Amino acid sequence: MMEERTEGERVEPGVVVSSVELSFFARSTPERWRECVEAIGCKLELDATSPQHLHWETAFVALPTPIKKGDRFLMGEIHPMRSKPEETHWVLTMKPIPGPNPPAELVKRSHQLGGYPGVLERIVANWPAEQRINVDSKVSLILDEKKWRSPFAPKQRMALKPVSHDGQRAELSFESYSWDLDSSGPLRKVTDLGYVDKARGLYALSCSGQDTLELNPGILSHVEATLWQLVRGFMKVPSRRRATP
Repeated sequence: MMEERTEGERVEPGVVVSSVELSFFARSTPERWRECVEAIGCKLELDATSPQHLHWETAFVALPTPIKKGDRFLMGEIHPMRSKPEETHWVLTMKPIPGPNPPAELVKRSHQLGGYPGVLERIVANWPAEQRINVDSKVSLILDEKKWRSPFAPKQRMALKPVSHDGQRAELSFESYSWDLDSSGPLRKVTDLGYVDKARGLYALSCSGQDTLELNPGILSHVEATLWQLVRGFMKVPSRRRATP
């Protein structure tokens, strides 16, 4: 069975967003990028071999306060491109918090960053580049097949028979089916990742997109809602059987 969390943000009955990831590049001067990430509260890991400290990397984790069941946290990774230090690569990932009691040092560092969603407000407030950015995105969904049928999967999941050799038996535990969309819209690819909990009828979809967006504190929520609504149009709602009199 595929390892995948079934916790996350419930967007409507039978649908949970387990993660949202944004990846984008932006251009400014190396000096302004360092000022930006330091103003956010990040610590730079400098490359000692780089002249004038043009190359560095940093990462952060931001938590909500207080932490409640079902809350999500934000991870960020930032670094300038080695061939073009004026261009930085940003990856922002939102996931469910794995437990109610994160390490104290992690909570302290998160507080210094403004927590989540406060750190997004700091990023926007100190942003030194063009506000409109080209974003590659990925949203992972967990769906209940009793409420949502995927047209991106075969009629019978995991239908291949086990294979045997020399006393050993192998069973297919995972199948994925990727579909490219013939569209210039935000949704570009949908991958049906198969069951994450076959007994409960839960399966996963990965939705990839591209879009040009305004950088703002709600950008992850916007991408999450946009991609789900576009995928939703393809989904099939199982018909309910009428009760016999």
